[in-house]
Amino acid sequence: MNPFYEWLYERYAEPRMDEILLAPAYHTMKEAWLEVEKKLSPDDNLTAKDYIGSLKLNWGTLAFYYGIKAGLMLYAGLIDGQEETDYFPSPRSLMI
Repeated sequence: MNPFYEWLYERYAEPRMDEILLAPAYHTMKEAWLEVEKKLSPDDNLTAKDYIGSLKLNWGTLAFYYGIKAGLMLYAGLIDGQEETDYFPSPRSLMI
């Protein structure tokens, strides 16, 4: 993924996210995860936390990218069923 989007997400979007405002389904899944976490060995717990942290960073950054892309396309008047342009590459082309 483009390092600029990661930098922008980490310094702009992530600090402004408030867990309280997330959907009830998030809180239900979080409670379920905390119950599972109690049953894991210390090594498995660390591995799981690393994996989940990685997923959150990647998914959050990708969601932020889509938001920026949609905003730019709306601003430029490009959202009318036309093909993507070189100005707005697909996220697949940004994956490392």
